[in-house]
Amino acid sequence: MRIITLAGVAAIVLLVVGVMLVEEGEVVTLTTVDDRGHDAATGLWIVDIDAASYLRAVSPDSEWLERTRAHPEAELQRGGVTSKVRAVIVPDASVIAAVNRAMRDKYGLVDATVVRLIDHSRAVAIRVEPLELARRATP
Repeated sequence: MRIITLAGVAAIVLLVVGVMLVEEGEVVTLTTVDDRGHDAATGLWIVDIDAASYLRAVSPDSEWLERTRAHPEAELQRGGVTSKVRAVIVPDASVIAAVNRAMRDKYGLVDATVVRLIDHSRAVAIRVEPLELARRATP
């Protein structure tokens, strides 16, 4: 039992160190609103696929995803620019698979480590759309 615990701790340390060492990795900040109206900022990985930007929640029970479901309008800070966005959950399995592949390609070893530690079979893909574009597209 002790060996299993040590192996788990070592994997977590490796993940943390890996995240800090990923130079090509891009972390954005998604600021969502909770039910009390308070802002909550979350650092997330982002990928671009076919001119659309996607976030991924590895668990459908993530707190930031719950806030996004309740209040899809948010702020996204990327590359020093903050913009208003609408977070759109995309349940399509092919999109989720494409997001997982893009995350693996972009974040490499760190994403591979996360995949080994966290089951991605329940991953959720979230497309972030500029709010003005999202408003025009909504009937």
